[in-house]
Amino acid sequence: MNGQGLPQGSQQDQGQQARGRAAQFAKLRASELFCPTCRQAMPVRERLLLLLLDGEIHEFLCMRCNSSLGTRRVSNTQPVQLLTRF
Repeated sequence: MNGQGLPQGSQQDQGQQARGRAAQFAKLRASELFCPTCRQAMPVRERLLLLLLDGEIHEFLCMRCNSSLGTRRVSNTQPVQLLTRF
């Protein structure tokens, strides 16, 4: 037993479960967002806005009026190597 009356290891298990739930949200993609122009939640499409050395920035656009509704940054898990030729 630990100081809180829980069996040893329970706090660690809870921490692992919380990290697992947080990891699920890391890959979450929006299917609908509120559009201030249309004044309602609208389906969105995602387009690549900017390609960076350490990741990408994607933009969410309203499918009805094409307004920009937000961005999402995706980080690369592997470092990028630049190759140059002279």
